[in-house]
Amino acid sequence: MQQSRQSIPAMRLIAIAFFLALCGVAQADPWWLESSQSAHPPGKQQAAAEGAAQNRENEGGETVWQRTITDPIALYTFILTLFTGVLGASTVALWWETRRIRKSAAEDIRTLQRAYLSVEPYGVHAHNERGRARLPGDKGPFQSVPQIKISNAGNLPAREIRWVIEHKFNHDRRLDDFPIDETKCEGRNVIPPSGHMIQGGIVINVGEVGTTDPGELREETDRFLYVWGIVIYDDGFRETRRTRFCHRYNCVNLDYVLADVRAPKRGYIGRSIAAEFARYHRYGNDAD
Repeated sequence: MQQSRQSIPAMRLIAIAFFLALCGVAQADPWWLESSQSAHPPGKQQAAAEGAAQNRENEGGETVWQRTITDPIALYTFILTLFTGVLGASTVALWWETRRIRKSAAEDIRTLQRAYLSVEPYGVHAHNERGRARLPGDKGPFQSVPQIKISNAGNLPAREIRWVIEHKFNHDRRLDDFPIDETKCEGRNVIPPSGHMIQGGIVINVGEVGTTDPGELREETDRFLYVWGIVIYDDGFRETRRTRFCHRYNCVNLDYVLADVRAPKRGYIGRSIAAEFARYHRYGNDAD
């Protein structure tokens, strides 16, 4: 862009110098014609002109180029036409460069000012732990819910935010199979610049060591919980953006959650995995 800006003034200087040169060489009475006319008396000049005209008629007339180089007015008109063409081409080039610079500046403004949503892992939390602590009798299996933190790192509010959160278990730490169905997305939230919100996925039943249910969350070495999905939003310029995320938890880090001191009975009320044990998976993370 800097090179284009430097070349435009240089073209202007060349055009001005070219125009001044034309004004000097295309006068009404050029010096070379004065010297040639002074060398002959008026009578001889007229006779020479008539003889030249007769010779041109005998030869079938002069060409456009011959007319141009022998007639000062024709020469001036030719050079002026050439100069006008160069000036017109320079004007078109200048207009095109200005349009390109304006478009590039608009894109830079959008890039710097738009909303950017990132999705961070927020751990796997015990579900409804206070309610479980207050319920009498058999409360059923523990339940946990994976959570995410959606943050806006841009300079404009992110609007029309909707999302979907999926999960599954697998023993492969390099799994690359995370399909996303955008029709499941729900929500219509707004996050201001530097703001965030916490959202949870589908509730998961917690199993005990030795159970075999593939959909249960249980403490087991090299059994991984994958939490993935997509966040769709308006970036502030009415452009739809997408942030895809995928977090991995090792189930060996599953821990017990104690009831708080206000519960009538102290004891374990759930299972959780702290966010510090989460990892951004090598696949499934992307944004536009």
